[in-house]
Formats: sequence, C-alpha cells, structure tokens
Amino acid sequence: MKVCIDAGHGGSDVGALGPSGLRESDMALDVCERIKVMLDPVVEVVMTRTNDTYLSLTKRADICNAEGCSLFISYHFNSADSALANGWEVFTTRKDNNSDKLATCIGEAHASEFPKQFARMDWSDGDLDKEANFSVIRRANCPAVLMEGEFIHNPLGEKFIGDSDNRNKMARAVANGVCKYLGFGQQTKPPLTLEERVARLEKHMNLS
Repeated sequence: MKVCIDAGHGGSDVGALGPSGLRESDMALDVCERIKVMLDPVVEVVMTRTNDTYLSLTKRADICNAEGCSLFISYHFNSADSALANGWEVFTTRKDNNSDKLATCIGEAHASEFPKQFARMDWSDGDLDKEANFSVIRRANCPAVLMEGEFIHNPLGEKFIGDSDNRNKMARAVANGVCKYLGFGQQTKPPLTLEERVARLEKHMNLS
C-alpha cells in the first residue's frame, strides 16, 4: 500500500504569501513532512517533493501514478481577495467516487482537531467536500483530494499556520483520515505515538 503526499507549490512557485512573508510552499512542505512521519509505520509514503523544488501539476500526478499509489493527497493553504476569508476546505474532482469518501475522512478528522475553525463545506451533494476540476487531482489514477488548511493571506490566518502545534494537528488530521479510510482505525499500533514521531521530525529538521 502506497500513499502519495504532495506538498503544493515549491521552487519558483512559492504559492500564496502571508502579510509578513510566510510562504505557502514552505508551510505545505512542513505539514507534508509531518504527515509522512506519522504514516510511515502504517503505509509506504511517496512524497512528490522533499525540498524547495518546482514540479508541474502533471509531474506530481505522474509521480503518484508511476509509483502505483492507492491514495493521493495534495496539501495547500488558501488565499483570497477578501481580507475576511478564512477556514479550511477539501476538494475532489466532480462526480461521486472514492475520492469523496477520502475527503470526508480527512475533513472530519480536521474538524475534530480544529472544532472552532470555520469549515467551508458543500453539502449540496450529500458530503462535505467541494468539487473542482483541479488538474493535480484529476490526473491521479486513484482516490485524490486537495486540502486547503487555512487562508494564509491575512494576519490571523498567517499566525494560525505559522504555529507549529497547529501544523502538527493538520498533519495528524490527514494521517488519521487516511487510516480511517483504509479501515485501520484502532487496529493500528505504530511503535511511536503521533506526538513522539513529530517530535523526532522536529528534532531532525529543527522546525519551529
């Protein structure tokens, strides 16, 4: 079982910027590195990028497909013209399929980690995910979702994303959502707790 984790943007494409210069590409990679550490004892994790490198949307999906991954999760942070925009959301491609189930598992786990964060959900088709024709998830040959953890363009969102504890929770939400989707639940007994694994990662990467 392989799960592909895709940190949005990178290299010349920094993504959205916070008011003080916090870069979406850096924060997305940070969260994805944490997800990898959390999932490593459970499944094989394939990262589309592990450093500040530019990859096309097509290349990201190609990596997932070439590795024969069973799930694809692309992590991002949002931006908008409105200074008041806030909250998290998770996207799938159009039409009902197993991507919707994966999005629900991750979305519910994220909402559990952040019960006070605004949830930007679309229940018009009976589930919480939003649907869009995003190339990076459309090209993946497996259930695929794109997660937007928060809006980085305003001071409150930037502060929220810049908090290491919050990034731990974002990563844990994805890891727990993946485990729930795969049916592991409480049967999964990794050698270290999620917190211990993240502590090891922070020590190794000197994350703040």
